[in-house]
Amino acid sequence: MPDETRPMLAPWTAEEGDSSYVVRTANGFIVSITYFDDEPMRDFNLRKEEARRIAVAISRLPELLEKDKGG
Repeated sequence: MPDETRPMLAPWTAEEGDSSYVVRTANGFIVSITYFDDEPMRDFNLRKEEARRIAVAISRLPELLEKDKGG
């Protein structure tokens, strides 16, 4: 069960699912879900590699914000 008092604990991780990447905090809180679909007839969807890059970028936000603070 996630700690409700501090839901955004670092580090965040990007985990691959069947058709999505889920970004979670250290205590299991879901920050984002990025869906993908590599079907050639559906060109409006994100491809798996695009979704992975987005999820990884989101998972690095705590690290980047800490650097911005000078920490």
